[in-house]
Amino acid sequence: MPCESFFPGTETTAPLQIELTGPERWTIGDRLRQLGMTATCTMGEPLRIEVSTAQAAVQCWAVVRSYQVERSQLADWLEGCFRMSVSK
Repeated sequence: MPCESFFPGTETTAPLQIELTGPERWTIGDRLRQLGMTATCTMGEPLRIEVSTAQAAVQCWAVVRSYQVERSQLADWLEGCFRMSVSK
């Protein structure tokens, strides 16, 4: 994969297909479609998500994670991000 594909808005060489199962797949699919991503789900089938850019991958990760982790854990993770110091 070219280095450019790690930056938001750049295209990867081939879209990645992700499949999710479970009852939350409907809500996750709705949210991803609101963000402009291709996400399809039919009765009895997994949610299929097409990820073509690094930005889409991060959005997908964030949406899925928000349904897999307790809100308090997400808040703790975000608090840790704010406390991180960036060094060169």
